[in-house]
Amino acid sequence: MQLRICILLVVILSISFCSNKNMSGEELMNYFQKRGTISVSNNIVIVDISDQSFEELGNWPFPMSYYEKLVVNLNKAGAKLIVFDLDLNELDFDSCINNTHCNNVVFKGYFDINNNNSVKDTSGMVCFYPIQIYSNKSEEFSLGINVLRKLQLIRYKEEIQINNDEHVLKIHDIEIPKYSENQILINYYGPAHTFQYYHIDAVLDDSTFQVRTEQEFGFDLNLFDEHLKRDTFRDKIVLIGASAEELHDLFLTPFYNSGKRHGPTPGVEILANFLEMVIHNNYIGVQKIKQVKNSEKKSEIDESDKEVNEALIEHGKKLLEKGKKELHKGD
Repeated sequence: MQLRICILLVVILSISFCSNKNMSGEELMNYFQKRGTISVSNNIVIVDISDQSFEELGNWPFPMSYYEKLVVNLNKAGAKLIVFDLDLNELDFDSCINNTHCNNVVFKGYFDINNNNSVKDTSGMVCFYPIQIYSNKSEEFSLGINVLRKLQLIRYKEEIQINNDEHVLKIHDIEIPKYSENQILINYYGPAHTFQYYHIDAVLDDSTFQVRTEQEFGFDLNLFDEHLKRDTFRDKIVLIGASAEELHDLFLTPFYNSGKRHGPTPGVEILANFLEMVIHNNYIGVQKIKQVKNSEKKSEIDESDKEVNEALIEHGKKLLEKGKKELHKGD
């Protein structure tokens, strides 16, 4: 228990809330909500452990054989890279690791941004992605950084070095501007479910696997066959994570707005936003965020000046009318 508490504190410190000396959370939220959602590429998709998944696959945790089958099916469907944003023990995945099916798989590891309950706080939002995760026993790169290194390895087919310089993180020919020593500002593309989600049970459900609906009604759905026909996962980066509330991997982001039904974002989609930003070199800086705030202030001043001018004009008209009446009385 003490180790888990220590790890939790380390991760929380790694993922700062939006507010700090350079930028307020209000400024960042204002920037994104003014800018609005922007379109994403189809390079990244999410295989989701949702509430529906529990209905079709049973209670959490799922057997390791499910994940092994998931890797086999996704590779059969032509996935470029498979990323587990789940707390899985790699040692339990030996049968997969020693198999060629796992050459394109990245595991989360234990210390990472989306660890259970890492940022769940009513007063804070996840605005930064950590470069490294620290604990009293180890120091390692975060899941997102390891995914980028794996993508570079697939592309260049050579060992990829990561250079963590003062202002820039370099992963071969990728250069990522740093916000602080261990933080990268995330350029969010939109609220939760901006990226495409697919239920994990539908990806598992082939002719050799039965979900509960098939068991109860005695017929085969074989939903995965449809994904094969449509090339749903071909050449895609497939992120595997959870939106089910039971797994406590939901976080507030600058797009959170309960009034517009923009709820908390699953941790796996925070990872998707980070990867999409880096892959497409689409970064934002504090200056750009503050420009929106300053333009708003100027707009408020202009509007105030306009109101004053209109009031002065109206007052002038009244004085002119009064003067005309007095002139007529003199006549």
